[in-house]
Amino acid sequence: MIAELLFFVFVVILWVFEFVPPYVTALLVIVFAPVLGFVSFNQVQECLADDVIMLFIGVFVLTNVMVKHNILKKIFLRILPRTPIDLEKVVLITSGFTFLISAFLSNTVVTSILLPIVLILANYGCDNFKVRLLLSLTFFSNLGGLLTPMGTPPNGITLANLRNVGVEVTILSWFLKAAPVSLTCGALCYLFLKFIFPVKKNHEVVLANDTPLFESSSHKGAPSGFTITEILLIGAFLACVFIWVITVFVPNVPLWFSPWVVCLVLWVIQTTIPRKKVVLLELSDIQQIPWDTIILFTGGLVLGEFVEQSQLLGFLKTAEYFTSHPIMAAFLTVLLSNFASNTASASVMTPIFAQIQPSFGMLVGLASSFGFLLPVSTPTNALIYGTGLVPLKKLMVTGLLVDILGLLVLALFFRLGFLSVW
Repeated sequence: MIAELLFFVFVVILWVFEFVPPYVTALLVIVFAPVLGFVSFNQVQECLADDVIMLFIGVFVLTNVMVKHNILKKIFLRILPRTPIDLEKVVLITSGFTFLISAFLSNTVVTSILLPIVLILANYGCDNFKVRLLLSLTFFSNLGGLLTPMGTPPNGITLANLRNVGVEVTILSWFLKAAPVSLTCGALCYLFLKFIFPVKKNHEVVLANDTPLFESSSHKGAPSGFTITEILLIGAFLACVFIWVITVFVPNVPLWFSPWVVCLVLWVIQTTIPRKKVVLLELSDIQQIPWDTIILFTGGLVLGEFVEQSQLLGFLKTAEYFTSHPIMAAFLTVLLSNFASNTASASVMTPIFAQIQPSFGMLVGLASSFGFLLPVSTPTNALIYGTGLVPLKKLMVTGLLVDILGLLVLALFFRLGFLSVW
């Protein structure tokens, strides 16, 4: 018991204070947990081949392909009207697009792609408009990520730990549980930011032909038309989502099937159509997968196996405090996510509480994405703060209030039974 406790505390300290990169800590868990006899080597191998790991590898490959061809930027620019547009509509379009796309692609990637566009749009309004537009980008990328298991890393870790306790989770079942929380938080966050950072009513801007957003376009005042490569990639993305939906009704189809089969089709097209016409999935897209995130995932899964087999779980169950007050567990998770990686907090908290009760695991898994207080809380916060347009005080105040808002919404839907076992 003492050795297990020391190992667990050691891992938590390394993840929270980041004395070494988080993926290095994950590697320590993967290597030394079986060496010390806390888990078996076979269990580590099963974690390496887990469905969630395979799912994220496929999603990361598709993300790399989409980023390489600037698909998101082109779609977003086509959504923006070229006629006089109210500043409020600019915020609404940006928030909605970020929220939706972040459900399927990495929220950090989405923020990175849209940030240069948002910075140009921010020049058309007052200081309130600039701050609100940038905060909307980081907040809605994280809130939209709650919608699906692949939307944000903590979701994948939560899904894996729920399956580890015998709760089978499909993409559709996750969506049905998480959507009420995500949509409610999104709507309230939009209204909250609108109240805190009001913009002038009826203040319109015209995205003219010489706007930097469109100056490189082949058609004045509008982004250039989609190439055959871009059309194929958009079709592949929609096909991936469609397959995810229909496989819900087909038994024994793994979660990773959809992105992997789409990647396979893209690879076949890439190798059969002359290279000059179509450039789709290349070897570099696979090589550029964020393997550090995959290692961090795997470390979280191995830690989950460790918690399941250790006596630590029995100690927590006998404590009875968190079993009687699960919202406090969510509060501690949010607190941890604000000062450490949300992926690390999910890796620590979800294995414990999923073992106590699956609905607790879902609760703390969603809570781990509510880390908006500091620039270091999430990569998206760091990107926004790095622009120099969002003062630290405003980021901290709004981030704290959104964290509190998220906890209240989680508490409400948990009490209503929305996060109960499937």
